[in-house]
Amino acid sequence: MPLDNDAQVNAAQPDHVPANSSSVASVVTTDQADWSVTIADTPDPVIAGDPIIYQIAVTNRGDAVASDVSLLDNLPPGLTFRSATPTQGSCTNVGHQLSCNLGTLVKNQAAPVLVEADVSPGARGTLTNTATASATRPAPDSSNNSATATTAVQTNVDVGIAQIVAPEPAIAGASFTYQLIVSNTGRSDATNVIVTNTLPAQARSVNFITPSQGTCSVVAGVVSCNLGALHPATSATVVIQVTVDSSALSLLINIATVVSAEADVSAANNTTVRLSGMSTRTDLAVSTVDIPDPVVANELLAYQVTVRNLGPSDATSVVLTDTLPAGLTVLQLSCTFHVIWRGKATLLTTCYAKHTIQP
Repeated sequence: MPLDNDAQVNAAQPDHVPANSSSVASVVTTDQADWSVTIADTPDPVIAGDPIIYQIAVTNRGDAVASDVSLLDNLPPGLTFRSATPTQGSCTNVGHQLSCNLGTLVKNQAAPVLVEADVSPGARGTLTNTATASATRPAPDSSNNSATATTAVQTNVDVGIAQIVAPEPAIAGASFTYQLIVSNTGRSDATNVIVTNTLPAQARSVNFITPSQGTCSVVAGVVSCNLGALHPATSATVVIQVTVDSSALSLLINIATVVSAEADVSAANNTTVRLSGMSTRTDLAVSTVDIPDPVVANELLAYQVTVRNLGPSDATSVVLTDTLPAGLTVLQLSCTFHVIWRGKATLLTTCYAKHTIQP
């Protein structure tokens, strides 16, 4: 339907050329397509490591048919594309770019597209997803040709720690190993995972510390490890070997804790306390050397008796008994060793030798 605009001009005096005193302009109107885009995210907020769904719709709000309608959705970093299901047309995804050819939309027709993706376990902050539609002819109102969904990302982290020891029970003076097993049973990455292990007072001589990832150090009997990140359903280990004091007799109490940068869904498994029984292993050995040999009658004869502890544990209240042969006058003989620590103690026993000359 044409639109006519009739303009006329008049004055108080007669117009000698009335033919040019009026003008009519006619405009022929045509119907236009005008599409809009909407996008909704589910869920919001979303857990890092969980799936997310975007419901995108392109709707023709104009009076004319929209032809060759296309939809472009650049998925944000932190998402892995899973699927796109349009109600008409087809979609393809390359990397993080989703393109859909939706075909023709008549007046008031909508073409929804269901997009499914997985949120990376390491995603943090917010996800911003913008979808844009276009057609053969430009829309008279382009302000609604794009739509954006902003999704808050939350975390689900559950780090835990357990201990395995060997041998059991521990042996005083011997090496003893703690194996710490750190796991993440949450759905999101655990970052800046810190392990703190307080060694028993009787076992603070550290032989080595070996983490499966990250770094460890020890200060005043406290082992500290930064294991970095733990992905969901993964674990890391820390092996700590110590030497138990040779005089240790009481239980070994080892306390290990783990935390991460994220809030933990359960603190019940963040600390482990291990009580290890103690045992001792001693091995006393004795040897005797006579000085001089041979000996002359009526001269001094000394026996040098050496007691050794070949075991790893301290031997306490050690008593040495030395039975001398007949024909000697004992000048000195007795010794009680209170403690022999993995080494030796020497007792020098001096005797006077008597000799009877045969007729």
